[in-house]
Amino acid sequence: MPYAQQWSLTMQYQLTQTTVVQATYQGLKGTHLIGSFAAPLNTPKLSDLLSNIRSHANFTATTPNPWGIVQGNALVNESLMQSLFPYQNFFNQNLPEIYPRNGTSEYNGMYLSVNQRVSAGLTLLANYTWSKTMDNIAETNTTGGSGFGATVPQNPFDLSKEWSVALYDQPSRLKAGYFYALPFGRGQRFLGTANYFLNLLIGNVTTSGIMSIQSGLPNTINLGNPGYFYSTTPKGQSNCTVAAGCISNALPNAYSLRPDIVPGVPLINPNWKKAPFAAIPTPYLNAAAFRTPGSLDNPAFGNAPRTLAGARSPREFIFDMTVVKGLALSGRRRLDFTATFINAFNHPVYFGAATRTLYINSIGVFNTPANFGNLNPGNTSGFSRTIQVGAKFTF
Repeated sequence: MPYAQQWSLTMQYQLTQTTVVQATYQGLKGTHLIGSFAAPLNTPKLSDLLSNIRSHANFTATTPNPWGIVQGNALVNESLMQSLFPYQNFFNQNLPEIYPRNGTSEYNGMYLSVNQRVSAGLTLLANYTWSKTMDNIAETNTTGGSGFGATVPQNPFDLSKEWSVALYDQPSRLKAGYFYALPFGRGQRFLGTANYFLNLLIGNVTTSGIMSIQSGLPNTINLGNPGYFYSTTPKGQSNCTVAAGCISNALPNAYSLRPDIVPGVPLINPNWKKAPFAAIPTPYLNAAAFRTPGSLDNPAFGNAPRTLAGARSPREFIFDMTVVKGLALSGRRRLDFTATFINAFNHPVYFGAATRTLYINSIGVFNTPANFGNLNPGNTSGFSRTIQVGAKFTF
């Protein structure tokens, strides 16, 4: 049964009459979590795949199945790949597992906050979060960058290699806010004796805002081809009739393949800011930092983690604010005009690279998509500056 454990410790101290500081540690562990993927039950073992690759077997060669399964009075053919499926009575079925409970997650976070009342009408708030979220399953409910939606494991039978920072992990986050009742108008510090009409013009004005600066989200990377997971069968062997030999894919759909990371090469292009949205843009991700894992007749999984903590999208900065002008009419009647500025400085927010699929071989990059590693300007559309104006009448 999926379950979660939480624990926390909070310490609060009032430094002065107007200043309160607080520190909180929060921990969480999820066990038997329902993942978005699972190895189909009819999936060949890695050891069987490797032994056939090294013997140059033809994975696409077919023969009539020995189990007597017929369709239209004819025996259904079975490929060499299908002959490796563990449930041979369903050799042509994937048998997917529904609601697999093989996921694990961990979260550790430290929160620091300060609440400072500067004056009768001004309050400042600030908090900083330093955290880390790790898991071995894809989070399918997030939106935005990195591989958001799904990340397929390399080896579905070994999720320990999928342990990495979560797709939604943002380790550093600073938020600061304020509330200020402007000291203008009748009874206030400035123009406290203003007449009725002047008070209507300058009095009862409040503003509040919140600034958020946080780390970007991790990107993901995968190979668009099976790398060295293929088998070359000479003519005359395993029903191969091609003079140059038969080449067959030896990586079933249940498996995926990530590249190796080249040591010493930056994952993010150092010059990406020069022309990220030009006709020929400067890519954000550096294709030269990746290579095909393994070698001929010795395929291997890549050492790139499921999510690239070292290749996060650019840092996010957003400032929202609200200005309210109140008009105190007679009795209980009051009219408030409100202006809200979402992302007031129109700062772009990037969720990551538009394309994170590479097609590479043993000697480098080839047939790489033109937009590989480029930031997608469409990802910023939901965070462009928005101004909302409204009014409220109370009576």
